[in-house]
Amino acid sequence: MFKSFNGLIDIKFENKFWDIEEIIKKQTGTNRVKIINHKFYETGADLGNFSPEYIIWAKKIITIEEIKELLPKKSKDSFDNVLKKINGIYLAVAGGNNIKKFFFAEPIRAISINGVISDHTLPNPISSTAYTNMAVCLIDVDSTFNFGKLQTTDRRLVHDCGELYLAIYRNAVVKISEKIGAIPTIESSGDQVEKPANIVKLKDLGIESSLKKVPIDENALIALFFDLLGQNKIKGYEFYSLHAKQPYDAKAMIKTKNMKSIEKPTNDSDLVNIEFKLRLSELLDDIDDRIKELKKITLIIVWEDDISNNPNKPEDYEVIDLEGSRDENKGFYGVKKCLLYKLDGTEKQLFIMKDFISELKH
Repeated sequence: MFKSFNGLIDIKFENKFWDIEEIIKKQTGTNRVKIINHKFYETGADLGNFSPEYIIWAKKIITIEEIKELLPKKSKDSFDNVLKKINGIYLAVAGGNNIKKFFFAEPIRAISINGVISDHTLPNPISSTAYTNMAVCLIDVDSTFNFGKLQTTDRRLVHDCGELYLAIYRNAVVKISEKIGAIPTIESSGDQVEKPANIVKLKDLGIESSLKKVPIDENALIALFFDLLGQNKIKGYEFYSLHAKQPYDAKAMIKTKNMKSIEKPTNDSDLVNIEFKLRLSELLDDIDDRIKELKKITLIIVWEDDISNNPNKPEDYEVIDLEGSRDENKGFYGVKKCLLYKLDGTEKQLFIMKDFISELKH
């Protein structure tokens, strides 16, 4: 309400939807929700007997060291540049009922600029989406608003904050949700890898191959690619190594459509990186977590493109046709698509095995 006193106007807000800790502190009764913020999800500490309805993990994080504790071990030092511009992070994780009870109807995940909410929302994950609506996150940054006072002028900062949140989500939010026993929302069939009870009931590939069923993990995809390569149904690729513990899966030489033959490498620097993923979203997760760099990959091989028709598809990436791309005249065998990173224009050729198999059948 508004109140005039000595020429001044005071604005008072109902104490709701602003700070979940303040709201809960004012609750009374035996079933009051308990707030925790220690790193129990990493240590495996026993929380005792409780109902998920009466526990919320919430924390105001103001130091770089505390933010890094929420990140995957492999990418703790990959966000140093953006962390210097962050004033703090507010993160709350709870079951869906508690989130809706104490916050607005839809959980807020946004960027604020020196304490003022902006028009920038944080992205939803495109895989592992079960706990998306169980998290509330606000990342406050040191930046300036544009003329309209709704967004920051630093577009790179917005992108980096999005990647930071996705890394926090996949590491901390998922672990916290699982540990407190929160009931996840139902994922669509395209968001998760199916774990069949009976392998022989998997869908047949429908082509001549020593692998009979549709791949359900990365190893099966790699086996299928090499099987078709050995049958000469895939051509123009010579592999020099495969890696399980290196940043990228394979080193190879590849023939483009404007080359007469595959060149022979004179040293390791001539070899190019190839990355295999069952789904394209899995690679984007690794890129967002700073585990892999798109610019260092020459060819991406996936079973399927699961982002183009995904309602949570990232704004900064797009699957485009090879025809019309920079690599139109130097495409690799079997490639019809490219992955475009819109922020800097990087384009990487994308071999989609599911589409290739469909063409083989016809």
